[in-house]
Amino acid sequence: MVTVLTLVIGSFLRSVVLRPVQSIGRLCSEVTSGNFKGRVDVRSGDEIGVLARTVNTMVDGLRERFELTKYVSAGTIDSLSTSQEPRRVLRTLLFTDVRGFTSFTERRPPEQVVQVLNLLLDRQSEIIQRHGGDIDKFAGDEIVAVFSGDDAPRRACAAAFGIADLCRRNAVELQDLVVGAGVATGSVIQGRIGSLRRADFTVIGDSVNLASRLCSLAKGLQVVVSDSTKTAAETAFQFRGPYSVKVKGKSDAQRVWLLAGPVTRRSP
Repeated sequence: MVTVLTLVIGSFLRSVVLRPVQSIGRLCSEVTSGNFKGRVDVRSGDEIGVLARTVNTMVDGLRERFELTKYVSAGTIDSLSTSQEPRRVLRTLLFTDVRGFTSFTERRPPEQVVQVLNLLLDRQSEIIQRHGGDIDKFAGDEIVAVFSGDDAPRRACAAAFGIADLCRRNAVELQDLVVGAGVATGSVIQGRIGSLRRADFTVIGDSVNLASRLCSLAKGLQVVVSDSTKTAAETAFQFRGPYSVKVKGKSDAQRVWLLAGPVTRRSP
């Protein structure tokens, strides 16, 4: 009789407690691995059932937040666990912009425009992230990326050159769309910018404005860089110039350079 009772209690515990808890544990493990598609299927109305429904609700919320990470910069996400107080930092800014995009949109259906633009932005994003850049924002057909670290100017130039090369090698796939780019290095203010209801963790300052102006000056497949960027990256890249240009917001002419490509190393 005792043995039968033990078996019945054991079966009950496995069915009502152990298996649901194991299912919850497996789901939590999947979420840790980045899989948000699972669900706990527990139909009881006891405490275990309440726990299962709570876990399912939590996973739904985590999935929504995970999807939102595609729409904000890595810097913004990182700022949630660090100080958001404004501070002055050294950064290299890369701006890219599609040339002739307005006329491109006027000659093609909206579906085709969006498809090609998304392809170009996706390819650029992959190159920027491969070189350690953080995409701060997309603004129409423009990308704003931020590079930090001692070798930020070199990596930003590598990304910009890679994007220009992408356009050269994939003219048919990209339907002859080309990109112009501007790169500037200098002190910027980094912090939370916006209102209480909607804000970004971003950078502002003179170097940001200069990179934007240099991007506006660049023709298709050109990368225009500031003098400070050229000085920091000239051991790895070749530049043409200098050129003297007037940019909006600057009273004095700026000395700028055109990125020509990586330095060719001769074999010994």
